[in-house]
Amino acid sequence: MVVGPDAPLVAVAGEVLVLPCSIQPNTSAVDMTVEWFRLDAADRFVHLYENHRDINEKQDQFYRGRTALFREKLQKGNTSLRLSDVRVSDEGAYKCFIKDKSWYDDITVQVTVEDAPLVVEAGENLVLPCSIQPNTSAVDMTVEWYRLDAADRFVHLYENHRDINEKQDQFYRGRTALFREELQKGNTSLRLSDVRVSDEGAYKCLIKDKSWYDDITVQVTVEAGETLILPCSIQPNTSAVDMRVEWFRLDVVDSLVHLYKDQSDRNEGQILNYRGRTELFREELQKGNTSLRLSAVRVSDEGAYKCLVEANSWYDDITVNVTVKGKLIIL
Repeated sequence: MVVGPDAPLVAVAGEVLVLPCSIQPNTSAVDMTVEWFRLDAADRFVHLYENHRDINEKQDQFYRGRTALFREKLQKGNTSLRLSDVRVSDEGAYKCFIKDKSWYDDITVQVTVEDAPLVVEAGENLVLPCSIQPNTSAVDMTVEWYRLDAADRFVHLYENHRDINEKQDQFYRGRTALFREELQKGNTSLRLSDVRVSDEGAYKCLIKDKSWYDDITVQVTVEAGETLILPCSIQPNTSAVDMRVEWFRLDVVDSLVHLYKDQSDRNEGQILNYRGRTELFREELQKGNTSLRLSAVRVSDEGAYKCLVEANSWYDDITVNVTVKGKLIIL
């Protein structure tokens, strides 16, 4: 039978996503036909493997150069699809269809794609994008920017052909500006200068005319920009190579930060915010070092972390508290 993930996959735009699909029990798919296609877009053809090769002449052009099977794993029945440079429009239902001369089976994989947040280091300048499409002059419109996650704090207001910031949150005074020369083209983006740690959050861009209005939300992530090691080790020194090492947040739901088990990293259920930023010191596991390396530290990384180490008949854990302040990280 063909098996896939138990839950929908969640990806971030711009990342690489693996859509799991495999034959159980392990059976070679080298001589089989493996077809991936979209169910929710007129059965758009995503990837075809047949007669020992990829045959993608009829592939939807939207997926050209972005799909691949794990050819070296077909022998083990792994027919998962690697989708690179994920886009918001990749969101939807995908069918993995496998057939042999006398047999076929399929599974459906649901994919959700989130917009990549704007990531900036404290002290830099940032442009929060917002525009009217197709290009329409915003010169005579009202453009309002405000924070969604801080009691709707007022960030910037343009109205009646001028900036009206008397009620602007004092925290943003002197740090915001529209591109006035671009309003004619419908560009209502906001320039935020000297970004601070506390600027992290969700911003709403609201545009309204006499008979029309619309808005978008922009997520901003501020990095402290440093690398942090969260210490955890077994004493006396005992090899953790064959153990399970799990790092997770104590203060958030669905809290997996990093998982090592069966001698490999298993981060399919990892919090999206940590993708590509965590690793163990693999060469140190033999000595019982199960510390976590967290790169490009962000304000949102602040919190309590649990390091859980587990063997067949034993387990133990410790808690590490992390505080992030600009470019200073405090354990």
